[in-house]
Amino acid sequence: MRMKEPTVTRKALLRSVKELPENVPVDELIDHILLLSKIERGLEQSAKGEVVSTAEARKRLRKWSK
Repeated sequence: MRMKEPTVTRKALLRSVKELPENVPVDELIDHILLLSKIERGLEQSAKGEVVSTAEARKRLRKWSK
């Protein structure tokens, strides 16, 4: 399964950029945009019911942290 390209709506991006300080390092700006994209993707997945239970999330986390 191919991963969906990271996206963010223009409206969310503009609103977020307006809240940043006047001078922001480019790497921090890119990190901020990627975070917005991941949040939007998570909200889309949640709306589609593409979620796991808390118990399943804890199980997966235990497995990954070994």
